[in-house]
Amino acid sequence: MGKTKRIFFDCYQTLLDTDIDPTRRDANARNGWEAFVSSLSERHDVRISADRFEESVERGKEAFYSAHDKMTRHHDLVGIVAEALRKECGAEIPEGEIRRFLYEYRKASRGFVRPYPGVLETLERLSKRYLLSVASYTQSAFTLPELKEVGLSGFFSDHIFSSDIGFRKTSSDFYRECLRIIGAEPAECVMIGDNYQEDVAVPEGIGMKTIWIRNPVTAQEGLVPDRADAVVDLADIRRLSEVLDRMFPADS
Repeated sequence: MGKTKRIFFDCYQTLLDTDIDPTRRDANARNGWEAFVSSLSERHDVRISADRFEESVERGKEAFYSAHDKMTRHHDLVGIVAEALRKECGAEIPEGEIRRFLYEYRKASRGFVRPYPGVLETLERLSKRYLLSVASYTQSAFTLPELKEVGLSGFFSDHIFSSDIGFRKTSSDFYRECLRIIGAEPAECVMIGDNYQEDVAVPEGIGMKTIWIRNPVTAQEGLVPDRADAVVDLADIRRLSEVLDRMFPADS
């Protein structure tokens, strides 16, 4: 069978387990900016304190959201960091280098990242029958190298990140842009993720099929998933293949 059906995957807390403990967020971010300015100093002899640079980046974010709806739009951290480097250091750093520095930030600030049990074999199986894409609310400078690091990026034909297209997954425009990028109709696609509102309700509203991954860490207690076409518990993620095969029979 030709690969005509498209499967979109959320990334974090669906495929990848990460440290989401809010009590460690500030300390993790501090570690990240220390790693960033250290790399900046070592590779470009540009010196600035982590506190000063972080403050400049935060001002850049505030400027973006003063002109855009924070509920539906998403900033591109690469662009904001490039502007902070120009303003604070008079430095013009190539985009590729900024992305490398931001991944140093990410590695120092994330705590841990690892695929959930069963994810690798599930993606390997699905990639033989379906075209797989990532559709994630994240910064591409973090997540694209992270997917490569953990050995998952090769399963996906497209990597679509909110920072690159400018819309959060709370907006149906995020999914419309995903469909435009891959050149597919909503009925040909399934969105799979753990966030019921963003990964199920929003894409379902524009005609996409959906599978809710019930992650016990992120699932809202008592939620009735009546807008999802299917529900799969995270511990049973290996079942995705049979669930998708029922949604898209071989002769359809």
